[in-house]
Amino acid sequence: MPQHQGIFERRSFLAAHPFDVGYRIVADYKSFTQAIALHPPLYIDCVISKVFVGGVSTLPRQSLAAAREILKLNQELGRGLDHLPHQLFFGLKSVVKTLLSIVLPMRRAMQIIDAYRRSTKRRKMWT
Repeated sequence: MPQHQGIFERRSFLAAHPFDVGYRIVADYKSFTQAIALHPPLYIDCVISKVFVGGVSTLPRQSLAAAREILKLNQELGRGLDHLPHQLFFGLKSVVKTLLSIVLPMRRAMQIIDAYRRSTKRRKMWT
């Protein structure tokens, strides 16, 4: 999902679909998912804002909680077996991140997670 700072949404949509505070971690994800279901997004290749990577959903110790909320949200939105492979992979990564952050010092866990990110051709987040 994109960073919410770089998204423009109509005021009328946000008024009709406020963030669901029942989701502590993925309320923005739910809002984006609803918006995309109603209107396909328009992507513009330009910088709207620069933000630091982070937030509750990216913390290794919160990874499993975020995965649980996403699973609950996908069930609420009626996403079925077509999303199952992604959900299983995301869930497995979340378990590994959470376990790493419990058994290792946080700095070391973040180094390992960043090494994985670099090996999959993505930017590192913490180190």
